[in-house]
Amino acid sequence: MNDEQIFIRDFITKKEQVEYLLEKFPQTRENDFYLQYLWLKLFGKVNLPFIEWDMIKDISGTLETVSRVRRKIQNEDGKYLPSNDVRVYRQKKRQIITQTIRKI
Repeated sequence: MNDEQIFIRDFITKKEQVEYLLEKFPQTRENDFYLQYLWLKLFGKVNLPFIEWDMIKDISGTLETVSRVRRKIQNEDGKYLPSNDVRVYRQKKRQIITQTIRKI
């Protein structure tokens, strides 16, 4: 294990992890897919293959579109809904966000 791997273990919060990636990998500032890919690889300990930067740039916007379309299908069309556990989790998350915004 090298010094960088030991150092990465010291990050506690997601914010610290993301700030590290934004600092060390400038491309992550402009590409959420690359940011998420590196987070999975470094902090999520997911064994992902190497992906060429050009391919990352080409597919990154498409992945956000896929997520947006999934939300539309579920939220607006009411089709292919997630499990009850996921729905309860999302509802609680929305409530926390709403309460936090009201405090501001």
